[in-house]
Amino acid sequence: MTQDTDTGAEALPQAVVAAKSRFSIVWLVPIVAALIGAWLVYKAVTETGPTITIDFATGAGLVAGKTKIKYKDVEIGHVTAVEILGDLSGVRATAEMAPGAKDYLTEETRFWVVRARLAAGEVSGLGTLLSGAYLAMQPSTEGKKQRAFVGLEKAPVITPDTKGTRYVLNAEKLGSIDIGAPVYFRQIRVGRVVDFNMEPSGKIRAEVFVRSPHDARVKTTTRFWNAGGFDVSLNAEGLQIDSESLVTMLVGGIAFDTPAALENAAHADTGHEFHLYDNLRASESPVYELKRFYEVIFEESIRGLSIGAPIDMLGFELGRVAFIEPFGDVESGVFAVRVVIEVQPERYPALMSPTDKDAETSLKKAVAAGLRAKLSSGNLITGQKMISFDFFPNAPAAEMDFSGEYPTIPALPGSFAEVAESIARIAQQLEQVPLQQIGEDLGRTASGLADLVNSPDLEKSLRDLSATLAEFSEVATNLNANVSPALTGVIEEAERTLGSVRTMVDTNSAARNETKRLLIELTETAQAIRMIVDYLERHPEALIRGKGD
Repeated sequence: MTQDTDTGAEALPQAVVAAKSRFSIVWLVPIVAALIGAWLVYKAVTETGPTITIDFATGAGLVAGKTKIKYKDVEIGHVTAVEILGDLSGVRATAEMAPGAKDYLTEETRFWVVRARLAAGEVSGLGTLLSGAYLAMQPSTEGKKQRAFVGLEKAPVITPDTKGTRYVLNAEKLGSIDIGAPVYFRQIRVGRVVDFNMEPSGKIRAEVFVRSPHDARVKTTTRFWNAGGFDVSLNAEGLQIDSESLVTMLVGGIAFDTPAALENAAHADTGHEFHLYDNLRASESPVYELKRFYEVIFEESIRGLSIGAPIDMLGFELGRVAFIEPFGDVESGVFAVRVVIEVQPERYPALMSPTDKDAETSLKKAVAAGLRAKLSSGNLITGQKMISFDFFPNAPAAEMDFSGEYPTIPALPGSFAEVAESIARIAQQLEQVPLQQIGEDLGRTASGLADLVNSPDLEKSLRDLSATLAEFSEVATNLNANVSPALTGVIEEAERTLGSVRTMVDTNSAARNETKRLLIELTETAQAIRMIVDYLERHPEALIRGKGD
């Protein structure tokens, strides 16, 4: 039985184990999926640009998913999120950029919001009224790569690709000039104001950009001036009004030119500094760098004199009033005004030596010769005053005082003060006139005239005079009628008599000679009678006794 069992087992076939293949077609599905995923990842990575952040003071015009980033009006990115900064100082916009922009995202790259603006007489960004605001980009390859930026609050005035030159202007004040204000050359716009700031000294430092090729006209001797508003001048040619353009009248601007005598100077390089004059007339004046300060003490009212008022000498401007300060002493009752003047000696070297060594000596001599300061009228319409220097040989002797902060130049009362003194003297003389007594006399005289006018006797006298005049008129009429013929005959007879007399007194007439002889005899007779009368006065008895021997 057991044998049968073994024989049956040996008769069964042996199982053959075959090696199964490790690769299955089913694996193709995940492999293909993995390859596709890798491709998609690669494509997403290579086609998606960098993500950046831009900080702004406000989020005006920024909308997540809508605001675009453009360069030359071509979209190169878009804003994906806008959030407030942790310290609440501003907002942060997150943006995705185009892949091609990654090489231009450096520390010199700039971003700003473009929206409708009205500045410096120009309107920009009108297209954003319909499409909405967008971010503009100013790319740069200079500097280190960067992904976090601080946006500009205003668009840059000049883009890096604009050819030209930048210059620096130093000024005491800018007036209405702002960033973006135009720069003119002979009334042609050639540049803009790109920046300005205040120095610690208080002066203004402005930066202007002049486009090429106009920057070649800027020499080291070029004059820049504030062209804002308009200049009005009244001279022998009449009223003149000058302005660069309507834009400068409204928003201000700067103009420049080079004097004809200085056009051969060298070309000004980038960053060359110039002085910004207040107006065209100031730029045409000679440039004087030397300044000296003096004091003038006025013991009269200086109403109308202000800081900046001109200092005049025979029609030439010497400088300006720099400071005005009143002072005085209650106990002594002395009050006056201290005026500090800024003088430029180079304007009048014959009077004030430009060298410090000779300045004191020359002024001492001038004061000894009668140099004095006095207030004078600068404008009769506005009442503005100025300080004039002139020589007064008959002025009281005076000397310069060097004991104060600045040398003191003696002063004389102004024309208005002299007039006031004259009026005061006249008023004092009028006070001495007995006006009250004169008034009383006039009152009595007027009262007497009133009594006379109202007197009945005057009325009666006037009636009698009227009657007398009527009678006289009647008599004159009668005389004219009756006497005229007789008077005519008398006149004719008188003319004949005068003719006879003229004939008698003629030089060669016998009557004249006879009359002359008669007059001589009468003279002799009169002398004899005078002698007899004298004798009788001494000897009255001679009338009885006769003349003795």
